[in-house]
Amino acid sequence: MKKTSSHFIRNLGAVAILTITALSARATVSMQLDRSDINADEAAELTVNASGNGSNSVEPPTVAGLQFTAVSQSSQIEIINGNASSTSSITYEVTAQGPGTYTIPSPDPNAQKLILHVHVGSGAGNSSGPAQVASTPTTSTSPAQALPNPFIQGTTPGAPHMVANGAAFMRMQMPKHDLYVGETVPVDIQIGLRSGMAANITGLPTLSADAFTLNKLTDKPEQTQEEINGQPYTILTWHSVLAAVKPGDFSLAVQTPVTIQVRTAAPRMSNDASDMFNDPFFQNFFGGVTQKDITLANEPAAIKVLPLPTAGQPADFSGAVGAFTINSEISSPTGTVGDPLTLRLKVSGAGAFDRVESSMLGSIDGWKTYRAAGKFVPSDSVCYRGEKDFEQAIIPLHPGQQTVPPLSFSFFNPETHQYETLHSATGTVDVAPGSMATTTPAASPIQTATTTPPTAPTTGLRPDMTETGVAVRTLQPLYFQPGFLLAQSTLALAFIGAGFWSRRNDQLAADPIRRKRIQEFKAVHGFLAQMDSAANQRDASTFFLSARQALQHCLASRWKMTPAAITLAEIDTRLDENGENVRRVFALADELAYSGDASIDVDFPAWKQTVHQLVKETETL
Repeated sequence: MKKTSSHFIRNLGAVAILTITALSARATVSMQLDRSDINADEAAELTVNASGNGSNSVEPPTVAGLQFTAVSQSSQIEIINGNASSTSSITYEVTAQGPGTYTIPSPDPNAQKLILHVHVGSGAGNSSGPAQVASTPTTSTSPAQALPNPFIQGTTPGAPHMVANGAAFMRMQMPKHDLYVGETVPVDIQIGLRSGMAANITGLPTLSADAFTLNKLTDKPEQTQEEINGQPYTILTWHSVLAAVKPGDFSLAVQTPVTIQVRTAAPRMSNDASDMFNDPFFQNFFGGVTQKDITLANEPAAIKVLPLPTAGQPADFSGAVGAFTINSEISSPTGTVGDPLTLRLKVSGAGAFDRVESSMLGSIDGWKTYRAAGKFVPSDSVCYRGEKDFEQAIIPLHPGQQTVPPLSFSFFNPETHQYETLHSATGTVDVAPGSMATTTPAASPIQTATTTPPTAPTTGLRPDMTETGVAVRTLQPLYFQPGFLLAQSTLALAFIGAGFWSRRNDQLAADPIRRKRIQEFKAVHGFLAQMDSAANQRDASTFFLSARQALQHCLASRWKMTPAAITLAEIDTRLDENGENVRRVFALADELAYSGDASIDVDFPAWKQTVHQLVKETETL
């Protein structure tokens, strides 16, 4: 064991001596620019190659007006036939503070100097050039520290906003920067990650200003590839809709927390052999990488939000901003007095659909109207385009050709900068004679009595029974005793009667008229059970719907009609003034079915007793 350890130490010493010998030579440095002419808003790449002693400690040149940011670094040590060599290569991104001619000296005095010509930039909006990045990164985990973070330097709006030596960037794209209050515009929020760079998005994008709202982002970002400054990037894109909620001039930015891996800087290597393991080759081998939590943010964009004009604002304007069209229709061109029809209004287009509202028809002569209900159906993933459908129940009150007035819808068009009002066409309905009652029932004359439930019996253990049974008076066998014979005869008669009754029931069940009446009886009492359950839950809509169905089946059996044919018009024709409560049940069932108003005050116990009494009077079973 000692012999093996001594052998290992001698080999390790030999490797160290060879390495120190190879590094004792003076480092040779060469530099190369990828181009000598750039615009002020662009960047050049400077590659510094070094070999020999100190190759790992080469520093970037210092030039007034130029900034050098390391974007990649590599180094290696080779031992061939006992001869060791060390080389390193560092690539810097070179940006200028302004136009001019700059001379870049080499760390090696014998190396050739490089000349960089910087011309006037091609425009503030040019996104072809890279953004400046910081050379000394720090950690930022709070959204409030996003903008001052040294990782984030100024760029033009819409341009890639680079951080951490070009490892990632963020940008937001929107079609316009002048909005009105309530206006919505589609936006694309993008995060770019340099290929081969490890990064993890730890949160969804959020806004930095409270004057705007961001609709729900798409579930998964789209992933594409893009090349920027010759470097491939993976682009993650979220689609959403931005809405302005108050007027003023604002600076808007979107920010997202991410975790990236940043390579640590290599310490300078001294001539001491013990420092040879500080070389980047050994650091890379043992993982010279650290994680940084930073906040990506795009360059703040100047947004101007204008208030909606008050002049010329229509009376029915509900706050809808966008571009819309409307279309209306009636469920049927014919109808019957008292039977409901459905009036539909469809609003299509693009804009703030959450502010699209319509009361449709109000109180008009010849019609009874109910509250309209709307439903939005989007045609894109961010709910910017689509259509909102409104439906309203209307009931004709008079026979003949009745006119349905045109519907109107008002909105503000941000493209024309003015209010617009759209009108639908006038409709007509041919109404057949009939009648209906629209009065709300008063308190039922039938009152329920308050009863006190009986007191539950006291439960407990019964006392022990100490008494003896009845003494046997005879030794006659049980099967000869009169009581036993009577019991046997009664049992036999019961079996005979049960068979006769079963046969009679089979005969009755085979009768189609009797079978139909039994089915109707079960249906009526099934609806009554639903009505009682709805009364306990104070569900007025279900209560009167079940009550009407029970009465329809009872009256249909009496009048030899189908239950669906029993309408208010039929009741008015066949029933006299004694059928007023039946009319009230039908009228309330229709009103609650089409208005959806569950807040009506109903005396459930009184109406429950009334309906049971009506069923008892009208059923024929």
